[in-house]
Amino acid sequence: DIEQAARMTRHARGTAATGLGDPSPYTALGVFHGIRSALAHRFGSSDLAGRRVVVQGLGHVGSGLAKRLSAEGAELVVADLRADTVRAAAEQFGARSVDAGEAHRIEADVFAPCALGLNATTIPELGAPIVAGAANNQLATEEDGRRLIARGVLYAPDYAINAGGVISIALATPGGSDEEVVERVTAIGST
Repeated sequence: DIEQAARMTRHARGTAATGLGDPSPYTALGVFHGIRSALAHRFGSSDLAGRRVVVQGLGHVGSGLAKRLSAEGAELVVADLRADTVRAAAEQFGARSVDAGEAHRIEADVFAPCALGLNATTIPELGAPIVAGAANNQLATEEDGRRLIARGVLYAPDYAINAGGVISIALATPGGSDEEVVERVTAIGST
């Protein structure tokens, strides 16, 4: 859609003609570094080897995140509403697949919601001590934040760790290098 909009106005960003193209790889990169930071904060190490991460939602960002996590040795559990997408991810990453509605319940080190958020029903059922994902508006209400605190769950705010795509759109120039973008997106972890 944004490619079509860019044909009509110079104010559209996030296309090959206006920057680096699809911003989702940069969003996934930022979430990846956010997860590493959350692990370091909670467990004292950002190492993903052997850490179980549930990725719920396998769109462009969730799939990119799963690929990065897998490459670092994370034990992946994947979920999505599209069965074919789940099968493909399970095969590609050697992941265990679960129903999207049950993903938040899986015992893991990190729950990475990349599609649906959390609410008063799902927060008490969380199986992970860390929530760090790309889904927008992950908490339905302000009270949900207090619910996470009460359960001792470390929450990496979606609006902070999923900013990589916006950073790429803001900084990229057509035909330019993504070096500065990658540097800034990688810094999301320390932020």
